Amino acid sequence: MNKIIGYILTGIGIVCLAISGVPFIRKLFSFIPKSILAGPYFLIGSLALIVIGVVLLAFNSRNSKQPKEVPIYDKEGKTIVGYRRMAEK
Repeated sequence: MNKIIGYILTGIGIVCLAISGVPFIRKLFSFIPKSILAGPYFLIGSLALIVIGVVLLAFNSRNSKQPKEVPIYDKEGKTIVGYRRMAEK
């Protein structure tokens, strides 16, 4: 679920960054008052959305790389005798 939220926040942030920086795209969104787009708060907010989205994606990918099963070795540590399932969070 965090992965989907991360993609959505990053996408919204990129669109807002494009609206505030590219004149052609700003004309498409002419219904937004220019006083909002001209201020630094819109740019800072869009950058914050991008950062939050990327952080959510990074934390989600770190958890998905953990192995679900780990091997159990014999006393000498050379051969695998079984697998142990890891507890899910």
